[in-house]
Amino acid sequence: MNPTQYLSSISAVFLLASCGGDSGGASNNTTPSSALNSSLPTSSPSTTSSSLASLSVAISNSSKSSSSSSSSSSAAPQLIAYGSNVMQVGELRLPQTTSEKAVPLVIIIHGGCWVSGYADYQFMGRFAQAVTNLGYATWNIEYRALGTGGNWPVIFQDVSQAVDYTRTLAKSYPVDAAKVAAIGHSAGGHLALWAGSRENLKADSDLYIQNPLAIRGVISLAGIANVTRKSGCNNLANDVIGMPVTSPGEDLTQRLKESSPLQMLPIRTKTILISGSADTIVPPAMGDEYSMRASELGDHSLHYSLQGLGHFDLIDSTKTNWGLYQQSLQEFFKD
Repeated sequence: MNPTQYLSSISAVFLLASCGGDSGGASNNTTPSSALNSSLPTSSPSTTSSSLASLSVAISNSSKSSSSSSSSSSAAPQLIAYGSNVMQVGELRLPQTTSEKAVPLVIIIHGGCWVSGYADYQFMGRFAQAVTNLGYATWNIEYRALGTGGNWPVIFQDVSQAVDYTRTLAKSYPVDAAKVAAIGHSAGGHLALWAGSRENLKADSDLYIQNPLAIRGVISLAGIANVTRKSGCNNLANDVIGMPVTSPGEDLTQRLKESSPLQMLPIRTKTILISGSADTIVPPAMGDEYSMRASELGDHSLHYSLQGLGHFDLIDSTKTNWGLYQQSLQEFFKD
């Protein structure tokens, strides 16, 4: 799938998605995936595309429309700045509760091939609302991506800053900074897994920060867990990590240890990777490769393949196994 087809898929998902608070139940289409061939070639098609600006407007308008029409059991979302750049914002949703006890927080990270014109935080608005309706606070973050200054190392630094801003949110809102999980979709799945791996960063890394916020667990929905493998995002990973992913050498090896979740293993964060068996953008083999390697190295990691589902079905609660998401979050926060 080339970027133009990817854009069409993103447009189509707004006609299909309907997460408005449906917590769903466990369906029978969820099976742990078997080992798949992880020897995928690296792609090199052109990544140029027209109409990015018009699609961005369409995504924004569709998100606002769907958010206003969906049912809700939580307070209205608040857009909060976590930094000084216009892109450094997040949408905080709080569940309605009579308890004064702080609630766990789920960080939501959108995908879109790391490109600002493909998607923004509003793309995950309905998904974030559905998670909030389960009783969790959600922090649906925006970040500078490719096209808005997100080339290496900025995209990672923004995500890191947004995640750590949880401590600031906890000072003013009833969120528990000691109970935090992350959910990311597609390229956002890559960033969510990366955020859960930050403790592995060395002090000489451009991405290193002291005392990163601990994340209890990560749910990666069709996440790009290995940036060197083929995905529908083509060669955009080159710009994200700041060097060609096809040029072996010590520099690339070191960069991957800082930016590609597979190469950052092992970590101490629990990870749940979920794929659609019919996904042609991020094949299920990517999730298998990560989860098997993580388990071999002693991490707690599971990979599920949802039968017959495609890339965008994973953020549509009318199609996916929503009960699996709820169960995974409960597992993260049970202590």
